[in-house]
Formats: sequence, structure tokens, C-alpha cells
Amino acid sequence: MKEKGRKKNVPDEAPPASPTYDEIAQRAYEIYLARGGGPGREDEDWQQAEREVLESRERAGRSRP
Repeated sequence: MKEKGRKKNVPDEAPPASPTYDEIAQRAYEIYLARGGGPGREDEDWQQAEREVLESRERAGRSRP
């Protein structure tokens, strides 16, 4: 007999997949251009891009019905 009111142990949706290298690289390049280019901040650009892409995916995952 089925129990009413109990949820299965299956999440409603899968967590967002990790961003790809290409997605992060594209965003890092956009950040590089936005700050006027120039050497010396590649690591900062990459880390910022990684954070932004992850946050964007998390927001998109939460906004799904």
C-alpha cells in the first residue's frame, strides 16, 4: 500500500552542471575587455568569471518551476 504525503528520495531537479572551460574562458575574456585589457590580472579575471558563471547557473536552476 502506498503511503500518502511521503516524498520519494529523488530530488525535484538535478543540480546545475559545472560550467565548462569554454564558458568560463568566454566570460573571462569579456571581463578582460571590459577592464580595458592589459596583462597581469588573468587569474583575477578567471576567478571572477568562474564565480559569475556558477552564480548564473544557480539562479537559473532556482527559477525553474
